[in-house]
Amino acid sequence: MRVLLFLLLFIPSLSFSRVDTGADFLKFSAGGRVAAIGGAFVGLADDASCLHYNPAGLSNIKQRELLVMESEAIMECGYEYLGFAQPLKKGQGIGGAILYFHAPEMLRTIENKNKPEGYEVVGTIEYYDLSASFSYGRRIKKDLSLGGTIKLIRRMISPNKGITGAIDLGLLYQANKDLRLGASLQHFGPKVWGDILPQLIQAGASYKIQNLILTGAVSHHLIASSDPEFRVGAEYWYWKDLALRAGYYWLEGSLEGATMGAGVRVKDYLQIDFSQVPGGLDRPLQGSILIKF
Repeated sequence: MRVLLFLLLFIPSLSFSRVDTGADFLKFSAGGRVAAIGGAFVGLADDASCLHYNPAGLSNIKQRELLVMESEAIMECGYEYLGFAQPLKKGQGIGGAILYFHAPEMLRTIENKNKPEGYEVVGTIEYYDLSASFSYGRRIKKDLSLGGTIKLIRRMISPNKGITGAIDLGLLYQANKDLRLGASLQHFGPKVWGDILPQLIQAGASYKIQNLILTGAVSHHLIASSDPEFRVGAEYWYWKDLALRAGYYWLEGSLEGATMGAGVRVKDYLQIDFSQVPGGLDRPLQGSILIKF
């Protein structure tokens, strides 16, 4: 029972939202870097995290990239993200990703007044959410890229299972060498367990000033009675090896908070990032490794 209560608090906080939709794990952050800048990435989309936020960014990937993320578990719950991006010829790129949220196995009980505890254990409950996706991005003009994602979504609270599919669409526009604009439609698909998916429309921008990148994004849930949500973030690189990051968000349900993090780059092939974000019970630590090869 404690775990079930915790899930109600934990999932909305990790997903940075209080909007009532199904499969909220789809809104979890992908990568310590993105989490540290408040999730304001749709207008930046410059590494393998674009698979989760804006697949049009695949057109700008120069090397193969592997992104692995682990979120610090709270009450033994946690989630992992695995993404791979592969550049192709003529400004094209493909990629795939897996997002996995899981909770510890719970006991299934029924009332039994003949037992000292007042209940009887009759089995266990398995709970997890899983998304597997494939993405494609292409530069259609010198300064304009488009991308799309198809995904399979599976939810399990045993003995109940739910499977559905969804698509994402993304756009990225390079206004000049420093200013980039982006937009995306996310998680459009059939309901799962009678609940609509967290369908989002997002727009954002990023601006580079030497070693400083400023980002911002606005998003809106395409359901009745929801309000726009806002995110801002900043990333500063020292000597191209050490990054400091911070962000802030204002979300549906009067939820707001600051994010922070840092990153270390080793040559041009390895980047280690971590972040801390507000959580329902704590500030969970999220870490990721980005490998380029």
